[in-house]
Amino acid sequence: IAADVVLRNDLSDSYDSGDQLAWLEFPECAVSVLKADSADLPLDISYVEFMLASNTGNQDGETTLAEVGIQLLADGAKPVNGPMDWGPEEFTVTVSSTSINRLGLVDETAGWTALPYSSGQIAVWICPPDPTTGEAWPRVNDRDESGIVIDTSASADGSYIYMSNTMTPLGNFIDGSWVIHAGAVAAGVTPVG
Repeated sequence: IAADVVLRNDLSDSYDSGDQLAWLEFPECAVSVLKADSADLPLDISYVEFMLASNTGNQDGETTLAEVGIQLLADGAKPVNGPMDWGPEEFTVTVSSTSINRLGLVDETAGWTALPYSSGQIAVWICPPDPTTGEAWPRVNDRDESGIVIDTSASADGSYIYMSNTMTPLGNFIDGSWVIHAGAVAAGVTPVG
């Protein structure tokens, strides 16, 4: 059984007071472009991890939905608002200032399979739910903006905000990186857990 390969462009596994939060409001999305070492390819992308944290922690434990999609991109290509190679799918996620949501992309009952990834890079999209469905990311006021954590110790390369039909590099907002990871196993290997 092959070990998991975790693709990431950030350095964080938890939220602390030194991190900063970015509130995303439907239909905005956080997009993280990730690339595997060529020696690890081919891979099957089998899960996504991300942190939905609360600035003061008083929203911890609340659950909501997140929409997740993945695009396969050529080396150096930027993500675009277009069809996804996997998703979008809706997942239940928990607001937490200490733990990361792990969203399994493989579900035989639902007909979901891992995304084959053999070259280039991937773009992981995380979007809030449409509030007209009765779901929304928790927000009490401007002093408590729950959202995807930005790790301020990491490079902004490869991280974007999609809003108003425009893909904007995160670096135009703040130095940092979305805490969004993609997990994979060697192609053809059944993921564990």
